[in-house]
Amino acid sequence: MTMQCFKLKTVLLALTLVFAGVTQAQLDRDVVFTYQGNSVSSEEFIYQYLKNKRPGDSSITESDIRNYLDLYVKFKLKYQDARDANLDTLPDYITELGRYRSSLARNYLFDKEVTEDLIHEAYDRMKWEVRAAHILVFVDANATPADSLAAYNKIMAAYNAIQAGSSSFEDQVNAVSEDQSSKVNGGDLGFFTAMQLVYSFENEAYNTAVGGVSKVFRTQFGYHIVKVLDKRPNPGEIKIRHIMLRVGHKPEATEEAVRKNIQDIYASIQKGESAFDKMARSYSEDFNTKYEGGLTNYFSANQHVGDLDMQNWADMAFALQKDNDVSQPFRTKKGWHIVQRVQIRPIGTFDQMRSSLLKKIREDQRSQKSIDALVAKVKAESNYSFVEASFQDLLSSLDSNFRLGRFRKENLPKYAPTVKPAKPVRGNVFNAPMITGVPLIEQEIMRIGNEPLTVGDFADYIENKTTPVSGSNEVALRNIYNMWSSEMCVAYQDRHLPEKSPEFKYIYQEFAEGILMFNRKKIVVWDVANTDTAGLEKFFGQHREEYRWTDRYAADFYFCANKDLMGKVAKQVKKGVHPDTIRNMHNRVTPLSVDYKKGKYEKKDSYLFADKAMLGKLFANPANQKAGKIIKLGQFGDDFVVVKVNEYMPTQLKTLAESRGPVTARYEDYLEAQWVQELQQRYTVQVNEAVMADVVKRLTKK
Repeated sequence: MTMQCFKLKTVLLALTLVFAGVTQAQLDRDVVFTYQGNSVSSEEFIYQYLKNKRPGDSSITESDIRNYLDLYVKFKLKYQDARDANLDTLPDYITELGRYRSSLARNYLFDKEVTEDLIHEAYDRMKWEVRAAHILVFVDANATPADSLAAYNKIMAAYNAIQAGSSSFEDQVNAVSEDQSSKVNGGDLGFFTAMQLVYSFENEAYNTAVGGVSKVFRTQFGYHIVKVLDKRPNPGEIKIRHIMLRVGHKPEATEEAVRKNIQDIYASIQKGESAFDKMARSYSEDFNTKYEGGLTNYFSANQHVGDLDMQNWADMAFALQKDNDVSQPFRTKKGWHIVQRVQIRPIGTFDQMRSSLLKKIREDQRSQKSIDALVAKVKAESNYSFVEASFQDLLSSLDSNFRLGRFRKENLPKYAPTVKPAKPVRGNVFNAPMITGVPLIEQEIMRIGNEPLTVGDFADYIENKTTPVSGSNEVALRNIYNMWSSEMCVAYQDRHLPEKSPEFKYIYQEFAEGILMFNRKKIVVWDVANTDTAGLEKFFGQHREEYRWTDRYAADFYFCANKDLMGKVAKQVKKGVHPDTIRNMHNRVTPLSVDYKKGKYEKKDSYLFADKAMLGKLFANPANQKAGKIIKLGQFGDDFVVVKVNEYMPTQLKTLAESRGPVTARYEDYLEAQWVQELQQRYTVQVNEAVMADVVKRLTKK
């Protein structure tokens, strides 16, 4: 091809696109199609096509893509119709959209790599249970430096004594620890696993060897030292049956009497004289499980952190080797117990637990690691800047209310104290004060991307902090600034999510457009189908012959436990005994020996019965069509069946009432087709075939 010919073809292509309503500028933007002044890019089209592709589809054809194009164009026209009807301005829609965006954005306002690492860390730790003891010296998160130092010195003295060997860990628990609940057990908290205690405590417990003692560390509760006592594989969760007899709650419930009673119950179960669940219903004093035969929900061995008595109770259940094993009677603070193992389920696989772990992590202290990583990323990518001079100007302008948690923006001076008026002209005569510089609240203190934030913006944030300040003003103000700057970086990321994450952009767009289209379809299709009685009747009349019953039996069916019973029931039916009387009479002697079912059935209704051959046999013999006939149909599966024929009904047309469900659904399809046809006539759609051909080429290669 000559260069001249190539240029001519390029010009002709451009002219073709212009006459088709697609400009060269739109082509440059990679537009697949336009509708009513809006455009759909190839990026959007490909994303939506692949997202909606059925799992298991192994190949993509041009026909598939063209069919999806037709569907997507129709979707966009319905969405445009909803906008033209101003449904996007309704308060309920705006509120729902805002809630959804906030919920969706939370999935993207974390550093994904750090979050993924945290999920794996939590899962790996959950494979194990750690038993630890601790020493705690309380100190409030907002304590003064003097109080914090006093607490730190107190626990460091204990730590140094343990390290020097001059005192044992247990002795220091008794001497120093302020956690009274664990102090009585030598600081022992029992077994726990990941996600049960605060993250910093969990880290020290999992990173300290068995028998080892951690360094001093701080949580929101105060200063700790941890000693790891044991570590074992996590057995998962167990479901049990449980019998408990309490001691001392009434005069006759002496230790000796209760111990004898529990031993008698145990002996009866072991000899097979009575089932565990029956004994639980009769004797157990655990009223949470008594009426369920002692059955509990699933629970874990580490469920009762800090309660060693309950952990020992759980350990007795987990010690049983197989399902249905029964423990010997054992004592806890609550009384005497016997447990029977029902089932154990191990912890799930990583894939099974991933979503639940992700949810817990986002609600847990450890999520701060992911947020901090995101903030650092935003600062690096957006050329974040901090103006130290403005910070110092604000710091020098604070009054005593700042320390009391009563800061008010309105009390700030108009200008920072460092800004001075002009020098005198002569002697003591001054010009009118010519203050140089920017008013304090207008000074820029931070910039993220091209978005400046001022001292006034920061002051608004400080005003909402009502906790009194400890330490120096500068340290306190920097701490508040660090929190504010992090929140502003996250907010910046939130505002720019559509441009930073195509996935977020299209998921949010799909919801916004989909819910709007849904609301419009409700008005023009579903509401009409449910209220337009005349229209529905007319539509039904046009398709009347398509709604028919096939041959049917109106019949009573009796399902008997054996052949002999089938004969007895047939005789009772013939005598006109009421079905409920027949059922109750036989079931009183042997439960579940007779069941009963009544209705109108076509041959295709076989799926309603346990044995699908039963209706076939009934329909096979024309002699069965006589009203009032009683038939011993024979054995089907475990049942022996008696049938009383109330009426045989040959094929006939259905009434609208009998076919309203499927007719209404079909009428809705008709209304939607009419709606789409009207939209296609009202709106102009232009497909950019050049870009569409490229899309087909790209997708069929995947």
